[in-house]
Amino acid sequence: MTDGANGRISLGARAVVVGAGVGGMMAAQVLSRHFDDVLVLEKDTLPAAPEARMAFRRARMCMRFCPKAGAISSRCFPASRPN
Repeated sequence: MTDGANGRISLGARAVVVGAGVGGMMAAQVLSRHFDDVLVLEKDTLPAAPEARMAFRRARMCMRFCPKAGAISSRCFPASRPN
């Protein structure tokens, strides 16, 4: 199951993640290291730019990551680090 070219452990051809929220996108990022293809399913149409989603009632509330979650998020999504 180890890919000799890059040393990663391949768990299969495809993984499926249900939900394109923060948790779903983080799960997809982690799974992409072990699967050839990751499919993210979302019931809502996602906007082109970030905005509050009607399906998530508290989307307009300001929520902060705890320090550990922020560190994990920064490792998964380097572009999200504050300048």
